[in-house]
Amino acid sequence: MQGRPIGKKRLRLVEKAQQLLQTPAKLSTKRGPKRFIKASISKPHLDLQQIINDAKWDGYYAIQCSQKNLPAAQILEAYHSLWKIEESFRVMKQTLQARPIFHRRPQRVKGHLVLCFITFLLERTLELTVREHYPDASPDKFRQALASLEVSLLSAGPHKVYLPSKTSKPAGQILHSLNLPIPRRPSQTPP
Repeated sequence: MQGRPIGKKRLRLVEKAQQLLQTPAKLSTKRGPKRFIKASISKPHLDLQQIINDAKWDGYYAIQCSQKNLPAAQILEAYHSLWKIEESFRVMKQTLQARPIFHRRPQRVKGHLVLCFITFLLERTLELTVREHYPDASPDKFRQALASLEVSLLSAGPHKVYLPSKTSKPAGQILHSLNLPIPRRPSQTPP
C-alpha cells in the first residue's frame, strides 16, 4: 500500500479482517473489520482500496454535521455541549427512574414523553435554583434531604396539630434557597 502509513487501530482491524477471511463467518454487515472485506462471486478478499481510503483519515478527528451553513466554531461548541444532553438522559433514567413504557395509542406516548420532560425540567430548575445556596447539590441529595422532611398530624377532638420532624441541614438549605419557610414546631390549624 502506498501513501500514509496505516495507524495501529486500522492495522488491528485489517488483521481481524484477514482472520475473518480464514474462518467461515457471516460477512453480511460492513462494520468493524468486515468493511475491509470485499465479497466477490468466487471468494471474499481484502478490499485494498477501502483500506487505503480509510487510512487517509488516520490521525484526524472528524465531526459530521447536517448543518452546512454553520461556522466551525459553532459546530464544535454544539459538539462539546453534547455531554449535557447525555447527562440529562442519565438523570431521567437513573434519578427520575423513567423507563420505556409501551403504549399503543399515540396520545399516550406523547403524554408519557411530555410528563417525563416536565418532571426533568422541574428537577433541573430545582437543581439550578438551589445550587447558589447548596453548591454540592445533586438529584440524589435532593431526594434524601426532602425525604427527611416529615410532618405528623395529631388530632385531639376538633383540634389538629401538625408536628414537623427536625429539619436536616441540607433540607433547610434547599427550603431556604427556594424561599420556603422551614417548618416550626408546633403549628396549629384554626378549628
